[in-house]
Amino acid sequence: MFMRIMSAILSLSLLINPVYAQESETDNTFEIPMVWEPGELKTSLGDYELTVHILPVRDMPTPHAGYLILKTDWREIKRRLDRWAQEVERIRTEERTVCSGLLADKDRACQDLNRDLRNTIDTQNEKIVLLNTNIGDLRDDIFWWKIGAGATAVLALSFGIFAISK
Repeated sequence: MFMRIMSAILSLSLLINPVYAQESETDNTFEIPMVWEPGELKTSLGDYELTVHILPVRDMPTPHAGYLILKTDWREIKRRLDRWAQEVERIRTEERTVCSGLLADKDRACQDLNRDLRNTIDTQNEKIVLLNTNIGDLRDDIFWWKIGAGATAVLALSFGIFAISK
């Protein structure tokens, strides 16, 4: 008998409980859509300022368009962007080192080419001086040959005139 009374009381309490849980007034509350406004979290990633909305449960529709990022992905993005300035500086330093090496090699190559060019110019100047000296010597030789030929012609003409006059 006790069990029957307990079951009657529990059944009655289950029937009455939902009645008291309902709202007492319903003035067109079903026409207004329920909107979830997430709390905004402003965070900085390196030089960037981001506004992040944290969703309390999985597969919840977002109130704003955007990207959904998992916490593990968010930590990785934050870690990478926080180290962004150091990474950029490291890359700049490496590229500057490589460029400095290439510039030093180019400077050495340019100095070698200039030295070779100066040697070639000096060699050509020596050849030009030698050829000018040879030309001067040939002119002197030609001058003496002309004098010798002229003297021979005068002498032959003199002998010719002497032979004719005798």
